[in-house]
Amino acid sequence: MKTLLHTPLKTFSAAALLLLLAACASQSPSDGYYRVRPGDTLHRIAARIGQSPATLAKWNKLSDPSKITVGQMLRVGKNAPRTSDTAAGKSRAVPQTNKLSMRLPSTNPVLARFGGANKGVDFAGIAGDPVKAAAAGKVLYAGNGVRGYGNLVLISHGGGVLTAYAHNDKLLVQKGQTVRAGDTVALMGSSDAERVKLHFEVRAAGKAVNPENYLPPLPASAAPTPVPFPVPAAPAQTAAAAETAVSAETADQPPAPAAETPAAE
Repeated sequence: MKTLLHTPLKTFSAAALLLLLAACASQSPSDGYYRVRPGDTLHRIAARIGQSPATLAKWNKLSDPSKITVGQMLRVGKNAPRTSDTAAGKSRAVPQTNKLSMRLPSTNPVLARFGGANKGVDFAGIAGDPVKAAAAGKVLYAGNGVRGYGNLVLISHGGGVLTAYAHNDKLLVQKGQTVRAGDTVALMGSSDAERVKLHFEVRAAGKAVNPENYLPPLPASAAPTPVPFPVPAAPAQTAAAAETAVSAETADQPPAPAAETPAAE
């Protein structure tokens, strides 16, 4: 029974942690303002607080109500105080977090960049290559309970910025440990992956963002696996050349024996 309960509990804890990472800190609308979270639309916010989308658009002078950004402060209360940051219904964005300077977690060639289904950058390597902390911070998680990430390290760098290091062979840090930029936190591996690689993510305010906004220029991309290339066929002969070749070949051959006629009885 102990074994059966251990894995689900472990997975649940990791899942809860990822939900925490995915959640964006928001300000209670009780003070008359609301900070936009990932997935929010003006209609959803309006329904949540009991206002009409048109009213919110008017209060916040939104020329296009469909364009609101994560971290934007919106006036949602009729009697909301007008501070210097939000006077005249102007929205206030969350301070940019991409000013944090990071180091490369690996100097190995890049397998895949951020975009589409890939929420980070993948680095090639061989088992045992060092995986380094991109910036100083505190280890939030070190384990293998998150499906699809293998042996995973999560580091908090303050200001709502986290980094993730996945598919490791061996973890060298523990939860709660403080690390410096450049410290080796794991050894590269292929846990829960099809090949040895480091999957590196940066999350700001709970949302996966392009790591290249924080990192120095990435190493060159890994050379693709060579694909056997068929040997090109000999150039096609022209009709005249083909006819000449056939004639020459026929001339070199001895004449075929004449067909024998059966003797008449």
